Amino acid sequence: MGDFGEVRLGRDKLASYLNVETFDPFGDIGVAGSGANNMLGNATVAAGTQEGSHSKRASNIVSYLTPKMGGFHGQVQYGLGERASSEPNNSRGNFVSARVGYQSNPLDIALGYAQLKGGTAIQEVTYKALNLGASYDLGFVKPMLLVATERGAGRGVNAYTLGASAPVGQSGEFRIGYTRFNTRNQVDADSSKLGLGYIHKLSKRTVFYGLLARVSNDSNANRGFAVSSSSLASPLIAAGDTATGYSVGVRHSF
Repeated sequence: MGDFGEVRLGRDKLASYLNVETFDPFGDIGVAGSGANNMLGNATVAAGTQEGSHSKRASNIVSYLTPKMGGFHGQVQYGLGERASSEPNNSRGNFVSARVGYQSNPLDIALGYAQLKGGTAIQEVTYKALNLGASYDLGFVKPMLLVATERGAGRGVNAYTLGASAPVGQSGEFRIGYTRFNTRNQVDADSSKLGLGYIHKLSKRTVFYGLLARVSNDSNANRGFAVSSSSLASPLIAAGDTATGYSVGVRHSF
């Protein structure tokens, strides 16, 4: 790390995923998180990728982060899937990801992109993810918007998240987010998700939280509270079903 920026090696979050996390009022955490990543499927469905069609994290990353330049910033990554050179389609698991943005209070805006190699030894599949997010802190409320899309294996999903966070007194914060999922290759396969939450600071590092979420599926959609989180992906929701989830707890940041 220095005046030139920063270089990272190893396991890290995808640069493009940072948009999903940043412009979701819930930080893409818990039952109320938008879930606007891995929208085509997790590692089981998106075979050959490291952790899904647009994963949160990956291993074997070489990453470069630019220094802040008048509010502008950028990040580019290359990830290695560790396939033997003798294997057919040995680029499976490799990916590139990038993010560019501008952050200067009260405005934060960023564009993210990722391209991941998956498939099988017989057929290689390329998954592409593109997202754009923005927020504007007005003091009494912070509205935010995220538009995300994923393509691959003849399928496509778009997601639109509109959310906001607002302080309540000196220690509380109210959060709300609505996400609409549109499936491009299937009729009546769209979903919507509404999340509500309250966060109360007990100290600088400890908070109490309560979250509530409602997922509504069209007749051919079976989305749950999350795709890439094993704890929230089960039990599976049948096509056309709706589901309500809630969580209450205490979080401590070390």
